[in-house]
Amino acid sequence: SLPSFWIGTMLIVFFTSPEYGNAFHLFPAGGVTDLPKNAPFMARFWDISYHLILPIICVTYGSVAFIARQMRGGMLNVVKQDYINTERAKGLEENKVVWKHAFRNSLFPIITMFAYIFPAAIAGSVVIEVIFSIPGMGGLAYASIIARDWPVVYTILMFAAILTMVGNLIADMLYAVADPRVTFK
Repeated sequence: SLPSFWIGTMLIVFFTSPEYGNAFHLFPAGGVTDLPKNAPFMARFWDISYHLILPIICVTYGSVAFIARQMRGGMLNVVKQDYINTERAKGLEENKVVWKHAFRNSLFPIITMFAYIFPAAIAGSVVIEVIFSIPGMGGLAYASIIARDWPVVYTILMFAAILTMVGNLIADMLYAVADPRVTFK
């Protein structure tokens, strides 16, 4: 229920400055990298990954809470089903009943939600990009709309549509992983 811009601000205040002790001075305050463009690929990869930890937390923490609530609801519905009681009556261990039967069957709504959350998590947020000083798609889209640079706006919208299709494709593949009865034929 906390807005992402407030969480981003609190993460910057508490985890990027030595004001609260060196134990909390863990991450850089903003930007994407501190290395020059001619640095080795792996060094740049790890530096960029290190810089993006806090922004990724800000973008995804709300989705994780929502998914956890949906997973709980799905598990409560599946655990009440007759086939779960049958598995328990056969003497199957509770751990196997939960993980092999209940968990797999409660994954379908979560996989469906993944198809919608995946593009949103990758596309970014204008506010998070501003807070963490990240040059990203959200800021580019905003600047392009203000400047009326329509080809850039259309390209960003097309990229968002492609991400949505990729999310749906991944969700369809995950359906087959979760339940072997699902086929693509």
